[in-house]
Amino acid sequence: MKNKLALVCLLAASLAGTASAQEGAVPKGVPHLDHLFVIMMENHAYAQVIGNPNDPFVNKYAKSVNSTTN
Repeated sequence: MKNKLALVCLLAASLAGTASAQEGAVPKGVPHLDHLFVIMMENHAYAQVIGNPNDPFVNKYAKSVNSTTN
């Protein structure tokens, strides 16, 4: 009985999600985007990561991309 109720609830939720997920009109006059920002947040201080030989991937990547520290 509980499994049938759970299945019915799951089915109802999935149908409600697909019914409300319709695309709207495409806005006119939106300029072409030519920048992409990827923000990586690390749970260590900058000085603990940059220059640390135990983190070669991040250090190699940091040399080839822009970096913000504020």
